[in-house]
Amino acid sequence: MPWIESHTVLVRHRKVVQGAHALNITPVYFVGHLTVFWHTVLEQQEDGDLTNWPDEMIAHAAAYTGDPSAFVAVLQSQKLLDGKVVHDWLNYAGRYLKNKYKTANPGKLKAIYKLHSVRLKSDFSPTKVCLQSAHLTIPNLTRPNQPNQREEKTVPASTTATTQDDHADRAETFWKMWPANMRKVAKGEVEKWFQNHKPTAEQFSIMLAALEAHVKSEQWTTENGQWIPLPMTWLNQERWTATVAPVPTKRRIIIT
Repeated sequence: MPWIESHTVLVRHRKVVQGAHALNITPVYFVGHLTVFWHTVLEQQEDGDLTNWPDEMIAHAAAYTGDPSAFVAVLQSQKLLDGKVVHDWLNYAGRYLKNKYKTANPGKLKAIYKLHSVRLKSDFSPTKVCLQSAHLTIPNLTRPNQPNQREEKTVPASTTATTQDDHADRAETFWKMWPANMRKVAKGEVEKWFQNHKPTAEQFSIMLAALEAHVKSEQWTTENGQWIPLPMTWLNQERWTATVAPVPTKRRIIIT
């Protein structure tokens, strides 16, 4: 089972205290978001490179329900993210990765360590990392009290293209979260839906949280998932706004 090494001093660490203050939450909550985030990365992107993850996916991975861009900007400003790479990732996950790949796949282990070795030798300012990763805009980290402000860089692309890329990323994230079954169809229509409806970052966070709740609901988990709707039906009927009935708890009856 994937695991992360952490220490009790974490809740008093300068980065945690400052990050919590920037997000207007307590350090204990910030530690919780970080721990959930690290575990999710270890399970889904074990090399710690989140270059292809949109801000919404990073925030969702940390169970953070506020502004995704603000959350990512705070992680970057506190050097918890180096651009879109988890800072000091091998310190957290190195032992697990060594145990997993040292014998079974040493080539992959070497590639992961090489990735972080190259990045450690480079300029890790968020500006350079984002430009190297072909991001079109970056947070202006010189003004940490305004995490949503964007600073334009000399990358030749239009604002419209950036928006389209964002919605394409959201469509891909939505598609990956949708449970695999015979009714998981029409990915192209899902992509068109996101391009046409253009949900905001806040709306998309609500959609992801609702989808996660639906996936665990009684309707979706009984009778081999035959009551799971088509993805386009779920989107067109705005079912993320509906109340989800939780799976009933099974009670144990003990006869004495």
